[in-house]
Amino acid sequence: MADYLKDNMTEVDFLTWKVSSLKKFLRERGIILSGKKADFAQKAYFAFKLNLEVQKNKENEENDVIHRKTEKLTIECGIKLPFPSDLKGGWQKGSQNFPDVMEENIQAYMQNFSNAKKQGQSLVTSNHIFEVMFHHISTNVKYCFIRCRCVPEEKTDSDPYSLWVCVHKKNGAVLTAECSCFAG
Repeated sequence: MADYLKDNMTEVDFLTWKVSSLKKFLRERGIILSGKKADFAQKAYFAFKLNLEVQKNKENEENDVIHRKTEKLTIECGIKLPFPSDLKGGWQKGSQNFPDVMEENIQAYMQNFSNAKKQGQSLVTSNHIFEVMFHHISTNVKYCFIRCRCVPEEKTDSDPYSLWVCVHKKNGAVLTAECSCFAG
């Protein structure tokens, strides 16, 4: 159906569609279904002209999240690292096994996140970070995970956030990170 969409479509073009196709097109865009075929065609035409996008349903949104997470954890040669939450065993407490992560490594990763650096530093210095753990993933992989829990800065009585960072074992470069807070 979407394959048939062309830049110069008219309302008459939509009249050639089956009612079931028109309804599907309209439903995908959250448009109320009422009337007869001509009404559906007119609504579809205006939805097309307004460039209304297909609304995501819960399943599509969940698939998008999984896809983004998988992309974040894909390293050289297409190797996909496991999600840190999927690693049940092998976590070690404390920072004795951490790679040498320098402030420059964190700044290089954080350069696209304007206020995050200042906020992250204040969380560490004000003891909002706890349950720090390390996972080497595998001896064959040059990255490791560091995870912790973080008490929200403003709502200290709220449930803590879970966050993790994927770091290069040798040079300390941050590959990716994620937090369960709203900002991610």
